[in-house]
Amino acid sequence: MLRKRLSLYLFFITIPVFLMTYESVKGPFNTHFYISYPLFYINEAFSSLKYYIKKPFVAIFLLNSENAQLKEELIKLKIREQQVNEALEENRRLRNFISFRYNTSNYITNAKVIAKGPGAWSQLITLDKGKIDGVEKDMAVRTINGLVGKIFSVYRNHSMTLLLTDINSSAAVRLSESRIEGILSGTGSVATALKYIPNNVEVSLGEILITSGLDEIFPSGIPVGKIMSVEKSTTSLFQTIEVEPFSNPLTIEEAIIVGHN
Repeated sequence: MLRKRLSLYLFFITIPVFLMTYESVKGPFNTHFYISYPLFYINEAFSSLKYYIKKPFVAIFLLNSENAQLKEELIKLKIREQQVNEALEENRRLRNFISFRYNTSNYITNAKVIAKGPGAWSQLITLDKGKIDGVEKDMAVRTINGLVGKIFSVYRNHSMTLLLTDINSSAAVRLSESRIEGILSGTGSVATALKYIPNNVEVSLGEILITSGLDEIFPSGIPVGKIMSVEKSTTSLFQTIEVEPFSNPLTIEEAIIVGHN
């Protein structure tokens, strides 16, 4: 017991002596330094650990942000490419129209399709040209490729065209090879029907049809379409012939109006 008390006594005596000796040599003893210095390094260690943990997540966020920006730029470039291609296609069509204009004696005007109304029984398109542009009823409407129809009604600034594919539409036509004449009638669909061709006449698949001009509506020589199918009848004098028009009414954007011969 005495030894224990003596040890405590010596401990408490030694600490002041140590501090007095230290201060006499090194200066005043800075307890704040010896406490805060380890805490500073602990804080730095936690900060470094937090940085290295957070670093890959920041990189992923920046990568996702960059990807989103690149996707947006790609979409803009695709839209711009589509606009350029559309402008080039329109320019090509206009050049063809201009060339056609100077090589056609009965040319009246070019027109844009501003409305379409195809249906099961009636197929009409509205053009942006009318009376003030010289358009008259029953004038032929065509594209560079071939016949589209005829002017059905005319107004001051626009006109209505009855398409060749309408069930109420018909045109006098001629086979380009055999020179046999017939009537092309609309069926209400994209295909049309060539009527009144006798069974003893040979009609080839792919043969071209042109307008004959005998109906005094459509000028002669306008390409119309090509033969898709031929079926000779056992109960009728005439063949059943299906024709694909050169100008699909569903894809027409511009048209040419031509006068009578």
